[in-house]
Amino acid sequence: MLIFLFVLSIVVNLIAILSILLLYLRQNKLIYKEEKHQQALEEMEQTLSSYLYEIKEDNKAFLKKFQLIKQEKLPAANEPDVVDSSVSQEEAASAPLIKATRFIAASRYKTAGPATSKPPESPSDQAVRLFSEGKSVAEIAKKLNKGMTEIELMVKFHNKTE
Repeated sequence: MLIFLFVLSIVVNLIAILSILLLYLRQNKLIYKEEKHQQALEEMEQTLSSYLYEIKEDNKAFLKKFQLIKQEKLPAANEPDVVDSSVSQEEAASAPLIKATRFIAASRYKTAGPATSKPPESPSDQAVRLFSEGKSVAEIAKKLNKGMTEIELMVKFHNKTE
């Protein structure tokens, strides 16, 4: 009986030692991964800070160029317009206003676009139209930059509503 207890004690001690060794190895893996993660975070932070620094430098250079251009254009804008002496002073004073009004009207006309343009087609309508033209779901998904499942659902939903 004593030998049995002695063997049992040795087995339990070996299991305990192996368990401690296993836990130690797992802890070391965790510490290694944490260090590696910390290194990756520091590298990303350095990359982002250098990127922000470059943007800041580009912004400063842009502002300097902008100020130079602005200073070059200011003297030309301050010069009075040459006006015919036959034109009255009232007409001469209203000339810049007329030019500005024409410019504003032209820019608004350009941004508004023609009144007869039809609204853009929704992605669902485009998918149904392309499907009815005989295109495959994969081709439609690629053309519309959507997922194939999304296109299939659009087509099925449209077919159910009809």
